[in-house]
Amino acid sequence: GQVDNLEQRLLYLKNGGSEIGVARFADPLTTNKNTLTPEPSLTGIQGEKIDYFIIMRNGNLATIEDFNNPTLRVYSNEGDQLNLIGEQSLAFLTYGLSQPSDNELMVVVPTQGTYPLNTKGEPGVYRVPLINDAPGTLQRDTDFDKIELPADIRGLGPVFDDESLAGYVTTTYGFTRERKDMGNPSKLFYIPVEK
Repeated sequence: GQVDNLEQRLLYLKNGGSEIGVARFADPLTTNKNTLTPEPSLTGIQGEKIDYFIIMRNGNLATIEDFNNPTLRVYSNEGDQLNLIGEQSLAFLTYGLSQPSDNELMVVVPTQGTYPLNTKGEPGVYRVPLINDAPGTLQRDTDFDKIELPADIRGLGPVFDDESLAGYVTTTYGFTRERKDMGNPSKLFYIPVEK
């Protein structure tokens, strides 16, 4: 889940990732309870299910949908309806999504999937530019940062020093169906960017 840019609503994956649930925070001026009130879900995704989503800086939503054919999509929303703005096929297993600047999104490709399966594409961080005059529209080109990543990376967040990228915070997911103990505990890593 993620709190929206105005800090008024919590958005979260709902119904197996087929929609985005919405809950509104209570007004702290009128109540002393820290409560959430459910609201209608955001519906209208183009794929079968959302694997990751973020609320972008401009209020749009970016998603990675469909495990077997991963696609990065950007939506606006009016009321409870999601409206597609742009999309780009990723053509490789992707775990993690973030927005380091107004002009780009980042996705990460791990070396192994959950089962574990080797992923398609070269592992690393891919930067997907956004077209400046049409926020949310994806350009076809991507930039690639090859960095050492944990094999089972599942999340990605940029860390800044002033305005320059200093590194990444990542999480791992050590679950594997091939081990009796079900794998390793999840971990949190900080990976500095090499100067």
